[in-house]
Amino acid sequence: NARGAKNAAWYCFSMVFERCALAINDKVVALFGRNAFFLQKPAAFHDSCATYARTAAVLHLFLWFFAGPGALLYLLLAEVAWQLPVHPACAMFV
Repeated sequence: NARGAKNAAWYCFSMVFERCALAINDKVVALFGRNAFFLQKPAAFHDSCATYARTAAVLHLFLWFFAGPGALLYLLLAEVAWQLPVHPACAMFV
């Protein structure tokens, strides 16, 4: 079914795009200390987000330096792959 394949392809693209966008947003939060998606939240929320994002950024730099960019790509794919229609485990969520 062409429609099903097209929908699956769009879903896969959107999930990968979302994860990449969130990874970029984490770096923006690490740099600026505020999450632009939640401007009305209290300062404690932004401080917590910034601490998490900065810790993750340090870990990502560590992985990049010692294991290369492939390590970060592997983590991205591992995080996304289980929820894509091409993965057998996705049948558990249908």
